[in-house]
Amino acid sequence: MGVASASIGVRPLSPRRPATALLTALLVAATGWAVLAGGWSDGVPSVVLVGVAGALEGVALARTRVPRLVALTAAPVFLFISLLPTNAGLRPTAGAAEGFGHLVGQYASAALTGLLGNAQWEFNVALGALLWVCGAWGAWFAVREKRGATATGPCWVVIAVNVINSPSTSNATLPASLAAATAIMLIAAVHLDRLSDSWRQRRVSVLPGTNGRFAAAAAAAGVLIVLLALLAPPLSSSDISGRLFGTGSGAAKGHSGSSGSGGGLGGATVRFNAATIPGGGLTLSSTLVLTYLPSLSTGVYLRMATDSVFDGGNWLPAESANGNGDDTQEIALPGPISRDRRPAVGGVGGQQESVSVAVKMVDDTTDTNVLPFAGEPDSTTLAARVSGLTGPETTNGQLLTIDTVRALRQVMGTAFTTTATQSTATEAQLRQAGTSYPSFITRDFLGLIDDGTGGPGVIGALARQWTRTAATPYDKAAAVESALRDPKLFHYTLKPPQPPSTVREWPVTYFLTSSHSGYCQYFATAMGAMLRAVGIPSRLVNGYGPGTTPNAAARRTNPDSAWTVTSNDAHTWVEAYFPGYGWIPFEPTPSSIAGAYQPFTRGPIGTTRSVPSSGGPVAAPSPKPAPRDVTTPNGPNTPRWSGGRGLLVGLGAVAGSMILVTALFATWFLRPRNVRGVWRRVGIIGRLLGVRRDRALTFDEYVDRLTAALPTDSRASGGVHPAAKRPLWPVRLADALRDIATISDRTFYSSPSARSDELTSLRSAWRRVAMLTPHLGRGRGAEPAG
Repeated sequence: MGVASASIGVRPLSPRRPATALLTALLVAATGWAVLAGGWSDGVPSVVLVGVAGALEGVALARTRVPRLVALTAAPVFLFISLLPTNAGLRPTAGAAEGFGHLVGQYASAALTGLLGNAQWEFNVALGALLWVCGAWGAWFAVREKRGATATGPCWVVIAVNVINSPSTSNATLPASLAAATAIMLIAAVHLDRLSDSWRQRRVSVLPGTNGRFAAAAAAAGVLIVLLALLAPPLSSSDISGRLFGTGSGAAKGHSGSSGSGGGLGGATVRFNAATIPGGGLTLSSTLVLTYLPSLSTGVYLRMATDSVFDGGNWLPAESANGNGDDTQEIALPGPISRDRRPAVGGVGGQQESVSVAVKMVDDTTDTNVLPFAGEPDSTTLAARVSGLTGPETTNGQLLTIDTVRALRQVMGTAFTTTATQSTATEAQLRQAGTSYPSFITRDFLGLIDDGTGGPGVIGALARQWTRTAATPYDKAAAVESALRDPKLFHYTLKPPQPPSTVREWPVTYFLTSSHSGYCQYFATAMGAMLRAVGIPSRLVNGYGPGTTPNAAARRTNPDSAWTVTSNDAHTWVEAYFPGYGWIPFEPTPSSIAGAYQPFTRGPIGTTRSVPSSGGPVAAPSPKPAPRDVTTPNGPNTPRWSGGRGLLVGLGAVAGSMILVTALFATWFLRPRNVRGVWRRVGIIGRLLGVRRDRALTFDEYVDRLTAALPTDSRASGGVHPAAKRPLWPVRLADALRDIATISDRTFYSSPSARSDELTSLRSAWRRVAMLTPHLGRGRGAEPAG
């Protein structure tokens, strides 16, 4: 009798390496999900596939028992094989002459340096390589070395960096929590594997339920981490991402190629510049420039200056262009700006709506006191000097355009309000606008000045090729915008290649014909010049992107908190003129890790609200900024979580976790693998009935005690109880338990050939017990017999 019961406890633990491999893959997948949810990779799921491939390849290497040096040597080959099919479609090409060596070098360079730059393809390759290393490293140390903490180390680092510096922390919280929970379960599984190997070698008897207790403890710890992560308040509101990477909410979200002094030459920092001069590499500084509260329910592009003169491959303000006598400066008192507002002469467009912004200028990085507007300047609460173009079409010398508005006093540290107009014209209306341009528009906004390099000819030929199927000026502008935004043709980088020093070539023509890489100045310069080449009046606008909103993950933020704009939000975009509708904006810069810039929408500009008109202070947000949703400049705002919504999300996550745990338990409960697993589950039924297992009891004796605790009719040994009105489930449950006891005795003493059949019968008997177990909750109130 004692031998049968003891044999349950001394059977060795089965290896859990399949579970270890699965947990490793799940850990890498959850880590990659957290990175994607955090906004680092612009939603490219291929990086997760690369990470999972690394985990599977690491498992394969670990199980082949190859020497460590061989595995280390093979790792780069497996990494390249994993990266190639998932990133080849967006890879920048250098032409038909490139060979396999160039391909390998391109991937190697991207994998090593992509996280430090801003080019989308290189960043995705580097992120995929990082997740592949996490997966391969984790699989090797979990399966081969059996070191759980070491195996999860790289993933812990990625999770921590992602949570602290993610551009979108609120979206990354749940996947990061699941990744942390999976990491804990992996550590427990690896530790149990290591202990199991040690116990088998030393022939140590193992108590029943060891596997289950380890798994339950690890799962409980993981669920606890998820709950804490979802419900605990944030520990810090400081954004340090700009100190660690060239990306992130504190560094590069929305930055542009607008440079400081030096006209964009190498070594300049990203900041506002009134001129658009494509040049060398730029660096980030993340200086807080201003905060603002818009009258719209979303962030807005902030216009500071326009460039209307194209000369030698660069765009310059009209006031600084040589030989331009039409530029005029006027003094404007607080209130509406004096200008010619007749759509017929081209001063402003028809079908406009007003948009106001209440601004607090924190740092005037240019020391020129230029005021920001959310569109075509209309009024300001500060006295200012207004620069623009005039002509014979106007009366009393009024301005036809407004290029810059400079306050007459220092604006740094002051608060003020500006009002602008934005067009509400639809695409259909713009297609029907025609080409009857006012005379001053054709005079001042169609010129392409050459310096002997032949740049206008190159730009014109390419522009005509891109627009050959477009029927209207609007369709031509949209075709140029779409081509520049195509990731298969062009990609964003802060370190654009420069023309060879041996030839005279504009950076913009080299960008269009050879490098296909640049920052926003390159994209805007190219589009503005190409529009003029096909007869569409155009100009460039320098200013700032919408900036960032308060972080929703901080919760309980004021919905009226101001938007934050840093020097890295400096941006350049394009405006084209359409008769009757005025200047219409276009966004040629593609979406990237540098900014989620999307084409402007047409039509109504959305919901408006009042803003302080007296120039009162605008409260700067105290929480860590999160990235704005720049789906469109007039599109939906980034959702702000209220406390109630956050609580509902948290409760939903808790409910989901409970459902997941319940489903896992049900799966485990219904599918025992061996005799010991069956009796572990029978022990759960005993706890429900209040009957503890005594190791001195045989199988039959323990079953007798269990059946005695069932309702009184269970002691009948037949399948039908004499009292027809009494339920039959207790009898069936008792019979199934007796079958389990009988089969268990036979299984332990049968031959190996017969044991398989006995196990099949045992599992069948257990399924009968499991199906009847829910009745115990309704039958617990029955008086036990004896």
